[in-house]
Amino acid sequence: MRGYGPDRRAGWRPADETWVTNYSADEPTQLLRPTISPMSQGPKPWRLEPQLGVAVLGGVVACTALALLNARRLDAPEQVRRQLLQVGLACFVAQFVLLAVLEAFGAPTASLWLVLIGASVLAYLLQARLVRRYDRAFQRRDGEYAPLWKPGLIAAFGGRFVDGAAMFGLLILLSVILR
Repeated sequence: MRGYGPDRRAGWRPADETWVTNYSADEPTQLLRPTISPMSQGPKPWRLEPQLGVAVLGGVVACTALALLNARRLDAPEQVRRQLLQVGLACFVAQFVLLAVLEAFGAPTASLWLVLIGASVLAYLLQARLVRRYDRAFQRRDGEYAPLWKPGLIAAFGGRFVDGAAMFGLLILLSVILR
């Protein structure tokens, strides 16, 4: 079996003095292939920054719903969408655990709202970090964003409704347990 040996002229080359070439001028090399794939023809994604407002107004549910829809529009892989859902679910559960603890200690109502807003902002920050890579690729392809007014308002009202219903159920459950 022949291996590679030193060559005084060109460094290392095959020991049998033959050169193997698989270069063709007709085919672009791996180096010249574009790294950013072309845009899909689906609906335009939303900017990430205005989703913070939806998270503050609508809560974790609204933030997660918009993040999942936007990840699909940005062609993010299924694994990223699953991680977005896991982050949203973790923040949703964490906010209600904190609400239960604060309610058990008789905290004022303002602190309860701060927990809801804090959990939704945390969910937004983590979810935006997961999707940022795909958003930057979309920006590099000179893509245009869709407006977030209608979907943002719908998500904000719907998210607060779901948060309120869940909080109401939690408070009833706590009042029954703590009696």
